[in-house]
Amino acid sequence: FLYCENYRRLFHCVSTNSGNTWSDRVEITQPFENCGFYFSVLAVGPGHGIVHKGKLMTPIWFAANPEDPKAHAPSFVSTLYSEDGIHWQLGEVLGRDILINGSECALAVTKENKVLISIRNESKLRALAVSPTGYNGWENLHLEENLPDPVCQGSMCYENGTIYHSNCCNTELREDLTVKISRDDFSTFESIYVDKIAGYSDIAVKNGKLYVLYEQRWGSDG
Repeated sequence: FLYCENYRRLFHCVSTNSGNTWSDRVEITQPFENCGFYFSVLAVGPGHGIVHKGKLMTPIWFAANPEDPKAHAPSFVSTLYSEDGIHWQLGEVLGRDILINGSECALAVTKENKVLISIRNESKLRALAVSPTGYNGWENLHLEENLPDPVCQGSMCYENGTIYHSNCCNTELREDLTVKISRDDFSTFESIYVDKIAGYSDIAVKNGKLYVLYEQRWGSDG
């Protein structure tokens, strides 16, 4: 379990009994202190990570604003990975000079056993890229016209070479949560409409069933 404190310190803890009890937290912020770039904010996820070629892996994003250290822009993304769950390393920064404020990401494994990343940014389209490792050598970074987005978080999972992607497909409002199912990195896909009133989501698949956990507004409008 990875989490942040005040968008600045990063911790992990471990459960060996399905989350009933947890180890003491261990701070793992230190690897970033000498990473070669300035940042004022860091955050993992949100959502889940993956396992790829024996490595634990999760997306992470940074903001770098010396005039307002709490601001979430300008921002850029990377991945965090570990071979043992104890020692964590930072991957390459991705799209810093290409995307407009890339931030919250999701990861999934493709049928070619590469890592696909889906990136929130301010273009109103999700950005996608692939890597053979998930932490370097990113290729084909592009804005995906089949994945419109209102500048919000999204989620991905995979099973048997099929990618499942959830996000709000309304470019103006955080509404119209939709799951898109693709076997060819979103050149073609099927869609499942989940709900009009939605926001952040996390997605999982198990035994042929798809699960989507998502937020909703609470108030006079429902």
